[in-house]
Amino acid sequence: MERSRGMQQNIEAKIIPIVHHLDKHIYPSGYMPASLTYEPYRPCWFRDSAMVSLSLIEASSSLTTRKMPKEENYSVASLASESSARQLNFLWCAISNFIRNMEVGISIPYEDPSFFKLSSHLPARVGKDGMLFFIASNGEIIRDTVESSEWLRQYDSLPLTLMATHSYMSNIGAEKIEVPLRIFSENISTILNYMVKVYKAPSFNAWEVDGHQLHSYTLASLYRGFISALQIAEKLGLHIPNEMKDKPKWMDNFLSNFFIRDGILYKAKNVLRQDGRGFESEPVKQVDASEIFVFTRFKPESITHDIKANTMESIEKKRFGANILPTRFDGDSYFFGGRWILLGMEAARHYIETQEIEKAAKIISYVEKKYLRQGNVMIPEQEIIDPESMEKDSGNYYIKNGYSAINDLAWSEAAYVSACTSLLRATDNAAESSRLKIRA
Repeated sequence: MERSRGMQQNIEAKIIPIVHHLDKHIYPSGYMPASLTYEPYRPCWFRDSAMVSLSLIEASSSLTTRKMPKEENYSVASLASESSARQLNFLWCAISNFIRNMEVGISIPYEDPSFFKLSSHLPARVGKDGMLFFIASNGEIIRDTVESSEWLRQYDSLPLTLMATHSYMSNIGAEKIEVPLRIFSENISTILNYMVKVYKAPSFNAWEVDGHQLHSYTLASLYRGFISALQIAEKLGLHIPNEMKDKPKWMDNFLSNFFIRDGILYKAKNVLRQDGRGFESEPVKQVDASEIFVFTRFKPESITHDIKANTMESIEKKRFGANILPTRFDGDSYFFGGRWILLGMEAARHYIETQEIEKAAKIISYVEKKYLRQGNVMIPEQEIIDPESMEKDSGNYYIKNGYSAINDLAWSEAAYVSACTSLLRATDNAAESSRLKIRA
């Protein structure tokens, strides 16, 4: 029992400085650049910010609900909850700026070319004003527009923000997120109908590629985001038509019918057959490490234990190989197609859920020993695999970043917090079970 308590205190000691560092990533307004050290990551991505918000909520909840929390944990838990609330307030104010875009997307048919313009959608990222990102830096202008930034048409932004909002309400309360809840309440019909409309529309995936495909990650995020919206509406006493309450089952059936073959959840489906009529019958039979989020975050009912096990086995073989951290997908050339720390951390969360604690601890320990030594609190985006093979880095990102990976990514740091929080809860549960056995 003393060994378990020491382990718990050790985990807490690792979480606390990272929470403080994440708070520094988040502006007083709630705006959060994806990285403070890499200029192209200065925008606020809904995805990254919502994932960070979820991690901070988990940390706050865990530090305040443990059986024997240390007194100092309460101040850190309060900081985490306040930081998360700032993010949610900013994200929802940004969403309100694009409600009209979503209404346009709902109103026009898929066949209309304007449906695939950003003017019909919520973008993947915004600037400090909550509008399309624009910056002039070092003589270079970066401007997102409805015409030229089609890759920003991704559909996980709204679902992840909804998931973080529901998590905040459930674990912390409605206080401090009154503005998000008001914006949600005023636009509930648009929010639900938009997620239904884009569910079967091709988009760019979590990694901003393959815009002609449907992606299992994206559809699963919409499924969970829709359920989060229904749960928030119920807490607020909002009326939801019965036909909307039935949509999650439809979403889940569509996902399982289109992406599961031979007991494996595959990454994508090419939307149109070569004759241009309807969907292709078979998915692209490859796995993407982003599918781990389907198991840990989105959890469609049709994804059974066996499907998770089979898919993870394939991900371990194709994406991890003999390495601790995974690559993203076949043919990835971004920064040489490096191994992603946030995906390794999410895999650790999956292993904790499946009670494979040693596998999870191995990944967490690897990241700690390699990146969090001597008081460092910054975790990079990825590990570079092969910097000698320059042709693999098609955008010369490695050279442009000073022959380095991106060395301070908020999402990586938040993923580490989430993995440690999950491990902390697992040790708490193990300690409680041990106490019960002793009493018996």
